[in-house]
Amino acid sequence: MRRLMIILMMLMFSVVVVEAESASWLDYAASTCLPLDNPLDPLYTIEMGFVPSSDLEGYGDTSLLEFDGRWRDILYFRDVLAGDVDLSCIFDTTIFVDSADVQLPDQVLRVAFDAGWTWRYINGNALQLRIAPGIYSDIEEISGDVFFAPVSVIYFKSFHADMDGLIGFEVRPRFERVFFPLIGLDWELNDSCRMSLRLPESRIVVHMNKLWSAHVGFEWSNMSYALREKGSYNRKMFTYEDSRYTFGLTYKMSDSLQFTGVMGQSFDRSVEFEVPAGGRPKKIDIERGMYIRLGLGGPF
Repeated sequence: MRRLMIILMMLMFSVVVVEAESASWLDYAASTCLPLDNPLDPLYTIEMGFVPSSDLEGYGDTSLLEFDGRWRDILYFRDVLAGDVDLSCIFDTTIFVDSADVQLPDQVLRVAFDAGWTWRYINGNALQLRIAPGIYSDIEEISGDVFFAPVSVIYFKSFHADMDGLIGFEVRPRFERVFFPLIGLDWELNDSCRMSLRLPESRIVVHMNKLWSAHVGFEWSNMSYALREKGSYNRKMFTYEDSRYTFGLTYKMSDSLQFTGVMGQSFDRSVEFEVPAGGRPKKIDIERGMYIRLGLGGPF
């Protein structure tokens, strides 16, 4: 499923590039880039998610609680060696309510700074380097093994004032999936509708009026964490992966606060340990389940 999505996104991106290069509207000197200058996410978000109890391929079942927070552009510096530097903060934790019969960690945590350096060119094109150093761990014990630093490179191509594409990759040393593709197309169809067709996350947002908006989306997540286990287990690394279809409604309570409710399906789910233990397989699939998320967001 994920490989098919990557192939389809790359084909779509190639077709748009070819058509845009031959279109006269490419001559428009765009001064902005939608993904950089008009992002879909607000400056800060605080969210809580829940996935009900699901079976782990015959090894019992567990439910998930998720708590996420993000503060974008804590610091922003312009014209640093011909580029712009930004710094964001990321916090997310997943709690496994039951360890099932595979001794799942009680919780896994990511606390990281997300720093970017962006160089802008003519017609809205840009090149961006990012690094997200931080703690990726089950936090049983803090040591040097829990620090990771994923690095990404993204090139933004402006096709028109209302359409931008991006292509790049993320390299994540020591993760189960070291190479992660980044590709997408952002298109602002009109003042009420915005499409962001990307991997690993896509979203279509429709503003129904000044207070209400709705969105549908797809998310693919793959995250690894260092394990510091006690006793006979030493499985070293834990990876949780899933894909999600989502539908959400957002209510803008004021210019600085909004409330969002999301529901959908979580599928293609699995947990994986670097070193299997207790006679259990290295990778265990999890049945699909309903997904619910509630969140607050700050100003855009």
